[in-house]
Amino acid sequence: MFPRRHPAIALWIFVFGCFGLAIEVWTGPPPEPEFVLTEDNRCVERAARTAVNRSLAVIGHGVEVSEVEVKPIGEYAAAQYSGGFNSVTFSNEYFPSSDQILQTAAHECVHAIFDQARLSRWTSDPAWDCRLVVEEVAAEVLGAHIAGRVMTLRGGDGEALTRRLVRMFRNDCDLSAPGGWRRRIWFYATRFEPERRVPDLLYMTAIHHGPVEMVDEMDRICLEHFDPWDAAHAIADRFIEPIGE
Repeated sequence: MFPRRHPAIALWIFVFGCFGLAIEVWTGPPPEPEFVLTEDNRCVERAARTAVNRSLAVIGHGVEVSEVEVKPIGEYAAAQYSGGFNSVTFSNEYFPSSDQILQTAAHECVHAIFDQARLSRWTSDPAWDCRLVVEEVAAEVLGAHIAGRVMTLRGGDGEALTRRLVRMFRNDCDLSAPGGWRRRIWFYATRFEPERRVPDLLYMTAIHHGPVEMVDEMDRICLEHFDPWDAAHAIADRFIEPIGE
């Protein structure tokens, strides 16, 4: 009888009842679909594991990577090393050549050296970004030397690979070099204000491309120190300044 005498009140009771039921039943947004490797991803993953293992064999000193996998990672990244897990993840959207896989694997293994040797400890101090530039440039330059060593052990021209990789990276760091990545990014930055649209790209460019003088000095250190472990320590001693408490 109540609904007939008070239809408006009854309607609101029904609405609130349904709303309460929805709150009780709803457990949050639906989970994202599980990532499934494609056959191309599996090929990259197998090649990446081999390249990482060969790079680690050149490095020695107990530096290890517990896992190498392919899955979605941050934008603008081909791969990343995770210090807490000693793992390397290659992007599922990265389909490189064999030389590029080796170069990327060696790059990430240099991050493993810096992490496991505690050469560049993280800090909340703003100066951390300066340390990060040093480590990223070292990963490219020392990584090029490691990749060359791997290729030499496989019967290839490793020295030529190292020279080519260092030369290409140096060009990308040189603001005066036509076609260099850093020059192109800052060219567009001054004209189209990409900092309003892609600030992450500008930040990634800034921390991955140091001055050419740093590139040249690290290359010289790598030539003087055949052991990558020793080279990494020499680079840290030369470029990483202590941050006060």
